[in-house]
Amino acid sequence: MGISRITALEIQGNEVLCEAHGPDSKGKYKGWIYMLRGGEIHKSILNSNACYNSPEAAVEGMENVVELIRKEPTP
Repeated sequence: MGISRITALEIQGNEVLCEAHGPDSKGKYKGWIYMLRGGEIHKSILNSNACYNSPEAAVEGMENVVELIRKEPTP
């Protein structure tokens, strides 16, 4: 999954929420990352394809993305 630098910076510098949506017609789930403002969803930042077998796996996948981005130094 490729993301833009601005998306990475938004994830790195803001409070985010990871959620799952689905299942789709094939029983798969999408992962979503939302930016929060004041504890409320401000906007959707990133979502995956419907490739996860459970909502828990989708959330874990998105949390892994957040963790990887936050480990990288800010340019």
